[in-house]
Amino acid sequence: MKTNANRSFLAALLIATTLAAGCATNEEPQSDNSVFRDVALKEGDVLPGKDQLKQERAKIVVLETEDRLASENGRQLGEAFAIAIEKELNETASEVVDRTLSHRLSNELKLAELNGTDGYKGPQVAQYAIRGQIGSVEYTVTKSAQLMSRIFKSKDEIPARYDHKVNVEGAIRIYELPSLRLLAAFNVKGSASEDGAETGDNKATRAALLKTAVNYAISDQGHELKNFFAPRGYVVERRSNGEQSMFKVLMGQEQGAKPGDYVMIYSPRPKAGAFAAGGQTEEVLVAEGTLADNIGDTVSWVVVDDMDASGKVRLGDYAKVRYEGNSIFTKILR
Repeated sequence: MKTNANRSFLAALLIATTLAAGCATNEEPQSDNSVFRDVALKEGDVLPGKDQLKQERAKIVVLETEDRLASENGRQLGEAFAIAIEKELNETASEVVDRTLSHRLSNELKLAELNGTDGYKGPQVAQYAIRGQIGSVEYTVTKSAQLMSRIFKSKDEIPARYDHKVNVEGAIRIYELPSLRLLAAFNVKGSASEDGAETGDNKATRAALLKTAVNYAISDQGHELKNFFAPRGYVVERRSNGEQSMFKVLMGQEQGAKPGDYVMIYSPRPKAGAFAAGGQTEEVLVAEGTLADNIGDTVSWVVVDDMDASGKVRLGDYAKVRYEGNSIFTKILR
């Protein structure tokens, strides 16, 4: 028997879908094989509430980077760390806001960690705070071997050359506002080098390599940051041509979705077992696909090739964009 809550959900879902369709592109999902036709969706076990249907960009403030070394790296390295984080966030369903709060929030966060305070009580302009942390910086300079040059010239004729290398390690932490509760943390590390420099004491080379190493560190682990804030939207419609299925989901350009994004569809299910009291749920991966080209402001279509998996998707399941890390080829070609 359906509860009143479930019926209210279906009504809210229908309204939300109608409104979203008005903002979407007029293009219909197409296939080279045949026309897509409507397929009825079964209702999921766990249905979202009306408030959950509203998919908005997360508002984030990036705090001042904490340099645990308190070294000569100065503010430039910390600023590079923060800017690299913001660059990754700009590719997701998030909005970086008001960096003027950074210093005050950083201080309150330190107090919260030390004393267990109740949280941030200032202006509520963001839902999350992110803080980078520099843990170690290693800078080395060695003389180049120059083996090929020694074949053709004597040792005295070869000018000295130097290889510069920087290794940076740190961490990124995500906090909930206003509680300042730690939600996620992960480590980052990156390196950069310059071979055959003319001098072994070059502050400009060192500064440039430090910045590059920080950018590589954030970029290589940026997918973890992006996945935390990845666009997601609930499934409201299915169409199929017998070989593929397309699912209409409540996320679009306004949430940061892009054509070709890799998407995973999850089905919330009641958690089984003796300890699953209090309405606990688990997220079950039921299908994977990619976003089609016809993305609207607030809706898009997920193309799923696996027909068996398509049959497991239900009304109220949600699709979430999944970001992958840099490939080994990207790292080698730097």
